[in-house]
Amino acid sequence: MEHTLALIAVLLLSYAPSLVGSWRWFAYGGTSRLRATSRQMADALALDGLRVFILAYTFHLDWWDGRSIGLHHDGWVTAIFLGAVAYGLYLATVGDLLQGNQEAEIRSRWRSWLSLWPREPHGKRLTAALLMVNPFVEEIVSRGLLVYALGHTLGTPWPGIALGLVFCIVLHLYQGRTAIGFHIGFYLVTVALLYSPLGLLGAIACHFLADTQALRTERIVRGHRLWRARVRAQRDGLS
Repeated sequence: MEHTLALIAVLLLSYAPSLVGSWRWFAYGGTSRLRATSRQMADALALDGLRVFILAYTFHLDWWDGRSIGLHHDGWVTAIFLGAVAYGLYLATVGDLLQGNQEAEIRSRWRSWLSLWPREPHGKRLTAALLMVNPFVEEIVSRGLLVYALGHTLGTPWPGIALGLVFCIVLHLYQGRTAIGFHIGFYLVTVALLYSPLGLLGAIACHFLADTQALRTERIVRGHRLWRARVRAQRDGLS
């Protein structure tokens, strides 16, 4: 029990800069006014690297294993597939129900995704790497340890689920008020996957698909901007 609590405390402490930064973005108007820098992306990626090191080292010390955080060794292909399907179903059904103003929520989510992309090419590569790594690290920490392992240690999952919900909300405050409901629903979906036969792997697949959506968004917007530039150039050439 002591090892589990100590590991959770250290990993949550490593998220302190992200939690404070998310709150500051929220206080200063969120993604409508701020844009990430290459330095911020490098720092975030370095912190994820630190968490991976902590997880690997404590795994070596036998503080935790796959089963203790909800990773099942059987049916991993099915878990990945159904976890991805769960995210698609969430977007198609529950996500719409949680959006008080669908148009405003969509604009807020697109701004939050675009705000993650620094203007420099180096920063864009760092962001892409972060979006590929983050789903694994965040799910292991905030679902596998904070919810599943802590629930097993305490004999009840509810304190961990409540603490994980607060953690999820504060971590994503930078995306604005209209995205809070979406993230609450998304958190509940991943917790349901965690305690289903799919386990943590299903939750990771769901989160991975959600984060990599930002990769597609950046490409779509960049393509749209290039198209607008070409149309403007052709119009200027005809005038």
